[in-house]
Amino acid sequence: MVFCLSLWRTSSLWWAIGFHTSWDWAQSFLYGVADSGTMVQHHLLATHPIGKPILSGGATGPEGSIFIIAVLALISLIILLTLPRTHYARTANAFEKA
Repeated sequence: MVFCLSLWRTSSLWWAIGFHTSWDWAQSFLYGVADSGTMVQHHLLATHPIGKPILSGGATGPEGSIFIIAVLALISLIILLTLPRTHYARTANAFEKA
């Protein structure tokens, strides 16, 4: 839904693609945590989950944690406050003129 919000706000998939790529890279390589339950072999830091899986994400990684709801809300707020607003009507008119 966050990526749908970015698509609605910018009329482009590039922000969503870039954010998702950087999110996966940070989890897999930089922090060395599981990304949707998959661990990569070569990573910069070595971490392991501690505590209850609902708080740490367990074997799923941070995406399985309850804290992801707050992170997604923060990302949604960043999208609404920083990304430029575009309208589909302008894009549709550009295609009609071409």
